[in-house]
Amino acid sequence: MSAVWWLALAGLPVFQHPLPESPGEPAAIALAAGRISLRTPCYELVCPDAEWSADTPWLAVQPRKDGQLPSPLASPFSKRYAALNAPVSRRVWVESQLDKSKVGASYRFQALSKPGSDLQVQLGTGYRLLSYDDNAWVDAPVARGSVVYSRQISPEIRFQQQAQIEAIPNNTNIRQTFGFNIALAPKWALNSAVEFSRDTGFNSTLVRRTLGLSMPLVSQWTLDSELRRYSTTTNNGDQAYTEGSMNFRYAF
Repeated sequence: MSAVWWLALAGLPVFQHPLPESPGEPAAIALAAGRISLRTPCYELVCPDAEWSADTPWLAVQPRKDGQLPSPLASPFSKRYAALNAPVSRRVWVESQLDKSKVGASYRFQALSKPGSDLQVQLGTGYRLLSYDDNAWVDAPVARGSVVYSRQISPEIRFQQQAQIEAIPNNTNIRQTFGFNIALAPKWALNSAVEFSRDTGFNSTLVRRTLGLSMPLVSQWTLDSELRRYSTTTNNGDQAYTEGSMNFRYAF
């Protein structure tokens, strides 16, 4: 008690001003009466004595001018400074590829994710073993980058657009694809896409139109059919041809 009165005298006029915990009386009197504490505040989410939420004796008996009791001190953790987002789906993917045409790895991340819309960016590198689009570039390192955007137009229709750049020594291939996925009926799907491809090494342009249909069969079997139309423009002239494919899938 003597220490409190010494502070009240030696610390004038500081200890004559009220503190936020006890706004109706000088700080020295509040300290002497035990209405406030000089202990270090608790910054834990849950304090043993709950001093962030409990009313002090002064706050419990001293109403404000409007007749309402002052609110207790709020924890700094009770204020929401920024919205938290914990998405369920993954936002970053690291993928590897090994097949007869290329070996490599890529890094893909989700740049935009909104209800009905999705934007993904992919960067990768590797080594190409076989050519693409029947070109003669083989046994060369390759760098690839792509951007994929998709949007749900309606419950049955989804639009997707992809831009891709693939570079090898002395050659660059640029592709742009637009497509629609349409749900016709339960387990029935119609896919339509148009792809434009430009190859700088061979000064060629390829346009590929694709139409695919997926339909259920008996039991767990599904039939996937696809029809592709190619149109190629090179220095030697134009060429067009059509091909198709059918695949049977079984769901285990």
